[in-house]
Amino acid sequence: MGYENAPATVLLATHCACCHLPLVDATSVEVGMGPVCRKKNGYDEVLALTEDDRKAANKLIHAVACYRDGATVLESCTKLFALGCGKIVTAILKRLAKVQIATTDDTHPHGPGRLAVRIHGDVPDFPGMLADFRAIKGRRWDADHKINTFPADQKVAVFWALKVNFPGATAIGPKGPFVLPGVPKAVASVDSD
Repeated sequence: MGYENAPATVLLATHCACCHLPLVDATSVEVGMGPVCRKKNGYDEVLALTEDDRKAANKLIHAVACYRDGATVLESCTKLFALGCGKIVTAILKRLAKVQIATTDDTHPHGPGRLAVRIHGDVPDFPGMLADFRAIKGRRWDADHKINTFPADQKVAVFWALKVNFPGATAIGPKGPFVLPGVPKAVASVDSD
């Protein structure tokens, strides 16, 4: 068993908050980011802070690395952004957001104004999610960009499918990051019958 799976390391940052690769040196474990990500993703913003703010930022990055998803990550990212660490927040959310939602523009092959949904990372029940997406009227698969697109008037159905399949997941939408609320299983199963 590696150290990252040992029960004693539950509160240690074992994987980088930005790239999710294993952390192998003490500084990286303490901060929650590896040396490459610290250099590439704006850790100099943290170093430029006052000592108290730098300690707070390091604790927030460490929390993101430990929890990896959900409301704690979103709250930590919000506080990091308020401290002036926008580059780090962007890098963290780009990797952590399981669901990324955007609106297509004039250059998209399916046309402008459609909801573009990208699923990033592990999908708990891929066949169920795929069936839910396929049931939405007007859905199209964009193989070039690996996204599903939906007509804008199907927004409620899209968000319902996302809530059922990704409860509590961190997501990024046109208005910024948010956590997808869950749908009680009894409601979800009644609705799908």
